[in-house]
Amino acid sequence: MMTLDRSIKINNNINNNVNCRNLDYNEIGEICKDLITDYVDIDPNDIDLNSNLIFDLGIDSFSLVAIIASIEDYFRIKINTVDLLSFSTVNDAIKYIYNKIN
Repeated sequence: MMTLDRSIKINNNINNNVNCRNLDYNEIGEICKDLITDYVDIDPNDIDLNSNLIFDLGIDSFSLVAIIASIEDYFRIKINTVDLLSFSTVNDAIKYIYNKIN
């Protein structure tokens, strides 16, 4: 699970309307890993970008919806259902977010 310090940082970013437009690919990846660890009992450093969200990380449908909501809140984007269905790996989500905010 996410550490308290990381959780506070993420929540502060959401609440303070942080500009995500200047984030690079790696920064987006680290943020996504942190958001995922709110819902999966795994260290963010153990999440590989090619990890399958369902089979490798064990994310169920309820957790996936919550993770997507957190991503939408953090990055201030909307992920439509059709695009969501194309996410199979962590990297798929990162690419989508990167393209959406840049």
